[in-house]
Amino acid sequence: MRNLRETGAIFLCLSALNFLFHQVVAGRFLDEQLDGITKPLAELGPIGPGLIYLLSAVIIVICARVAQGQADRRLYAVASGGAVGLLSFGTWNVINFGLLPDWPLSVVIVDTAWHVLAGVIAGFVLVLVFPIKQD
Repeated sequence: MRNLRETGAIFLCLSALNFLFHQVVAGRFLDEQLDGITKPLAELGPIGPGLIYLLSAVIIVICARVAQGQADRRLYAVASGGAVGLLSFGTWNVINFGLLPDWPLSVVIVDTAWHVLAGVIAGFVLVLVFPIKQD
């Protein structure tokens, strides 16, 4: 049950952070950079991103559990959040950059850096709200 609550909390955290970033903070920048390449971000439905945020939350919680007995488990949870952001969205951005001739490098850098930061924040929220207890 604890894993389910942790996953739900991380999912909500990632969803809220990414909504704010993609719709409020960097929405105009991303729409300008990707004009003619993708639909505007406001037209993106919640299902695709929601599934990715859910999978990311599950992986962050699993990584935190793997490190449960280690002295640096809090750092591990935070670092694994960043790694999940890098691997999932870095991969997506690099593939788009390689396959789509007009995919801007600025989007690769900004979007990947954001998702690393969002993952770090999510890992921090995990250890803050749900302290990892040793067995």
